[in-house]
Amino acid sequence: MIICGQTFSPGTIENIQRLVDETPDISRRALSRRVCELLAWRHPDGRLKDMSCRKALSRLHKSGTLRLPDAVQDFAFTRRTVQEQFIRSPVSCSLQEMGNVTLVLVDNRLSKEARTWKSLMKLHYLGDHLFCSSLRYLVHSSVHGWLGALAFSPAAFRVSVRDQFIGWDE
Repeated sequence: MIICGQTFSPGTIENIQRLVDETPDISRRALSRRVCELLAWRHPDGRLKDMSCRKALSRLHKSGTLRLPDAVQDFAFTRRTVQEQFIRSPVSCSLQEMGNVTLVLVDNRLSKEARTWKSLMKLHYLGDHLFCSSLRYLVHSSVHGWLGALAFSPAAFRVSVRDQFIGWDE
């Protein structure tokens, strides 16, 4: 049987099933890497054809030819949880009652401030996804804590209807 350009003989499928049975907690990703090494399935530059292998293993599993461990669907980067501390009623008071209000620049996407920014933006109906580079800020009150999150993105560089209307060309 040929899947994704690779031949899977009955013996190869038996070897893969034995590997799955002997290591039941193996992830599909780790399994695909082991299978790539077993079959010497590589790109011309030497990298393992990991994605093609996962696709082939999935097809073999769906056809009933191979029994694989359950796929993990709860990836950390796809979770859309909001930290409970950010869910509260709106703050309604004078500026003086807020204490010191500061804007905190979020300049590192891996920082604690970036995680706070993402959690706050997940409360927005558009979510926390920005499609281009932007400036990101947190709004903080010394009395009430985090008040909100801001993002400033550049305008579209080219919009043909607008460009024609105002007479812009190349």
